[in-house]
Amino acid sequence: MSARLVRVCLDAERLEALLEALDEEGLLLRYLGSKDTGFCVEALVPPEKVDRVLYKVRHLAAEGDIAVMLRPQWSLPALAPEEEERPVLQELEAALTAGAGVGPGYLLALLGSALLAYFGLLRNDAALLIASMITAPLLLPAAALAWAAMRRDGRLFIHSGGALLSGILLSLVVGFLLGRLLPFSPGELLLARTDPNLADLALALVAGAIGVVALLGGFSASLVGVMVALALLPPLVGAGALFALQEPARALGALLLFWANLASMMLAYSVGFALAFRWRISKVLPAVALWLGLLLLFWLSRPPA
Repeated sequence: MSARLVRVCLDAERLEALLEALDEEGLLLRYLGSKDTGFCVEALVPPEKVDRVLYKVRHLAAEGDIAVMLRPQWSLPALAPEEEERPVLQELEAALTAGAGVGPGYLLALLGSALLAYFGLLRNDAALLIASMITAPLLLPAAALAWAAMRRDGRLFIHSGGALLSGILLSLVVGFLLGRLLPFSPGELLLARTDPNLADLALALVAGAIGVVALLGGFSASLVGVMVALALLPPLVGAGALFALQEPARALGALLLFWANLASMMLAYSVGFALAFRWRISKVLPAVALWLGLLLLFWLSRPPA
């Protein structure tokens, strides 16, 4: 038996909405519980409907509700390859959702990384810049944003977008304030981040593709290399510092580099997720069009050579 047993326990007030959602999928239901204790609803879900059912259940759930999916330990015949991939999708979604929040740990890590990036630019020290790239916690919120756009998950899109936006603003503010307190003459490492070009786009696309493979395979060492290649944090801190040093043209160039890296990474993530999970083109197209539009806007915004 390759179906999954999905059990949802929730308050009676949300029971009708859940039943309606499950009825749309043509599922046979089993009820447990009562009006006093709350309701549990069980349904055997065919493999091709598991994603849709879990998506609907998650958006109907409230605090205190419980939803579990029971997977058989063995089955006859053996599970199809696409069924074996299902836990990977769910684990990835859980990891990205957990990494999309804004908490004290996220903000402290971001602040520390921004300080490392600034002093790396101040001293023209590549080692400090690499340290700031590795410790910067921007990669998971960015990946979660790309995932949310692909899955059309409004809640995750808002959470991950908020985490990414807060990281962008904090990095700019740190760079600006330190640029006022500790001004310096822009060195080679900072100037190199003020003139984005096609090579930067190609690098970001390749790094984003490797990032998808690393996320799906759990290769944390590969993610370190992706963080270094994408270099999201130094352009942001550098832009804030350049605004403080009254060099707005160069600051905008650094912001454009960040924009190009981010949009390229999002595009690579979206295509990589679509290929990994064999999603339909109609599901992929809106997200891909969004990131392509951002890249086109970046290219049109570049100053003439």
